[in-house]
Amino acid sequence: MKLITLAALIGAAALSGAAGPASQAASAPPGVDAAATYTSTGAGKCFYRRDMRNHTVGDAHTLYIDVAGREVWKIGMSNSCLASAVSSDPIILRNQTGGQSVCKPIDLDIAVAAGGVSHCIVSSITRLTPAEVAALPKRMRP
Repeated sequence: MKLITLAALIGAAALSGAAGPASQAASAPPGVDAAATYTSTGAGKCFYRRDMRNHTVGDAHTLYIDVAGREVWKIGMSNSCLASAVSSDPIILRNQTGGQSVCKPIDLDIAVAAGGVSHCIVSSITRLTPAEVAALPKRMRP
């Protein structure tokens, strides 16, 4: 009898764990691709640092990057490290976790070389949809 109860508890735990990510994705705000937005608690698709081709500075908190000429990603900063930067300024990238893949904000260490080095605190990484890329002003497209 104890063996059956233990098996039932393990089965229930496995089912509740499997339902976790699906329920998180279902709770995303309308119009937001939950699989493409990464925060410190999210997960989803990744890209490789080596595939980053170009960048543009959107504002003091936003960097847009071209990944392999196929995708545009928006990197949000919690500080205004890009305030004095322009798109032609060199961006210094280091991978915090030692690998080449970027899946969440902690995976990137970004600094801007604009009259000195300004370190950024990455708060979000979002893959833009083709419609969102088309809606960007031309000067902001990487």
